[in-house]
Amino acid sequence: NGGSKAANRRALLKYVPGKRVLDVFSYVGAWGLAARKAGADEVLCVDSSAAALAAVERNEPETLNLQARLTEIPAPPFNETARGLEVKRLFEQLGLKDIRVDKVGNVIGVRPGALAKPN
Repeated sequence: NGGSKAANRRALLKYVPGKRVLDVFSYVGAWGLAARKAGADEVLCVDSSAAALAAVERNEPETLNLQARLTEIPAPPFNETARGLEVKRLFEQLGLKDIRVDKVGNVIGVRPGALAKPN
C-alpha cells in the first residue's frame, strides 16, 4: 500500500546522502526523487517504459517542489494531522475517489482505472 511505500522511502533516506542511488523499475521515479532530495550525489532511474521515464523527467521540478512544500508542513511523530489534511486536499484536487484517513493517519485514495475491475 502507499503508506508502506512512503515508510520505506523514509527509511531509505538516512542511507543516501553522498551516495549513488540506482532506482530499478522506477515507474515515475518516486524513490529516485526522494533520494536526490535527501542528498544523493547521483540517481539513476531505470524502467522498461520510455513513457514512464519521460514522465519522471517532465515532472521532476513539480514533484520536488511538492515534496518540499509537504515536508515544510509541521508533522512531528504521531501528530501529522496538518500534513495529512493537505495530502487529502491534493488527492481531492486530483480527482481520486474513496479518499479516507485510516486509524493511524495514512491518507488513502483510489485512482479509478479504465476497467470496471481495478488491479
